[in-house]
Order: sequence, then structure tokens, then C-alpha cells
Amino acid sequence: MQLGQPDNQGHSGFNMTALAINTSHRRNAVSRLHEAETKKMWRIIWPDRPDEQIPIIHITNGVHGPSWIAHEWRDLFARYLGQDWQNWQDEPEYWKHIRNVPDEEMWDVHRQLKSRLIEVVMGRAQVRWAEGEVTGNQVISMGALLNPNILTIGFARRLTDYKRAAMISRIAKG
Repeated sequence: MQLGQPDNQGHSGFNMTALAINTSHRRNAVSRLHEAETKKMWRIIWPDRPDEQIPIIHITNGVHGPSWIAHEWRDLFARYLGQDWQNWQDEPEYWKHIRNVPDEEMWDVHRQLKSRLIEVVMGRAQVRWAEGEVTGNQVISMGALLNPNILTIGFARRLTDYKRAAMISRIAKG
């Protein structure tokens, strides 16, 4: 039970995050900003250490390009950036060549993929409705009315304050 306490100051209650921190060999945050905030939140576990010595580091999850990028993008990049473009994808200087890709072709790929995504979303919503898993209102909220010609912003994971979603509405209002 003591491992689930954030400190030895007699705070009551069991804390699962404190347990995880206290029993882990390594602790990580998902970005530099998250590392700084996490160190502030949990310095109570290491009260005598300066922030730079708190054993929490940041990592950034990488993306495996060949399995993540749609073949339409791969083909377009190969045509304008060269067949070996994936060998250079980590080189910021190399991406200046993206200007060689005509805007119209990039927009066409974007629209094709957006339309395909909307078809998948609507198809899944319809199947769930047909199988009695959801109501008609839920089908609508699941994206049945998405329009490929309208800007759509979505979040596939949890939405937290530090991701600054409110900024989107401020930008939209002008």
C-alpha cells in the first residue's frame, strides 16, 4: 500500500499512478512538454531532487512510413522526390523538394483519401445501426453526415487541455 502513496507525508488514499511510478524501472512522458509537466506533477515523489534529476524522460513515438503512408502518397512522392525518398525522410533539408510536387496533385490525393475514409466511417456506422448496436442519433454522431468538401477536424484519441483544442475554435472565429 505504501508504494501507492505519492509521498511519506501521511497523505491518505491509494494512487495507481504513484504505484506505477514507484515500481517502474523507467518512466517516460510522450513529449518534451509533457516531460516538464510530469516532472512538476510528480516531484512530490523526489522532493530533494532538482527537475533535471527527476527520473522521467520524454520519448516520441515514431511512425513506420512504409506501413503508415497510403500508397497514393508513396507513389506521388516517388514520382517527384525519387524512388528512394524514404531513405531521406528524416532529413529536414530533403523535404524542401516537396515543393516540386504540384499542388493540384497533392490536393487530388488528399481528396481521394478523405473520400475513402468517409466511406469507411459511414459504412461502419451503417453496419452497427443495422445490427442494432446503435441508435439513429448515434449513427449521425459517428459521422454518417460527413461531407468530403467540408473541413473536418477529428480526434482519434483522448483530447486533453495541453493539446490546445480551444485554439481551433479561436482560429475558426477569426
